[in-house]
Amino acid sequence: MYERFFGLVDTPFRLTPDARYLYLSATHADALAHLRLGLAETSGFVCITGDVGAGKTTLLRTFIAELGILANTRSRKKLVDALNAHLLTQRSAGRSCMVVIDEAQALGIEVLEQLRLLSNLETATEKLLRIVLVGQPQLYPAYRLSH
Repeated sequence: MYERFFGLVDTPFRLTPDARYLYLSATHADALAHLRLGLAETSGFVCITGDVGAGKTTLLRTFIAELGILANTRSRKKLVDALNAHLLTQRSAGRSCMVVIDEAQALGIEVLEQLRLLSNLETATEKLLRIVLVGQPQLYPAYRLSH
């Protein structure tokens, strides 16, 4: 109905975010720059918050590429060891790795503690893993997106 009336070539008002339609407002451009800086810096954590519908997920889909590590175990120690080996390999190749968690306000204390422990993976001079937490304002509002 909307497509024909307005002469649109795509369906508007989808429930899933589509990075092709990111409106890069000044605030969103700043948040994207913050994400890029988080990948370049060795600080470990980046936190971005915003209200429902502010464009957090769309912004993330514009930014991220997926990280994949194969592991044939459910042992937490073996998984962390595999992750650490992967991170060291990537670092040796001059690449940085990042874990991005959307809707992070829903994480439980145990999961947050595991993330904190993962942030301890490091060389003598830098963190090997950047952790990006993105969520609603209940998450610490270190960087807040507005409408």
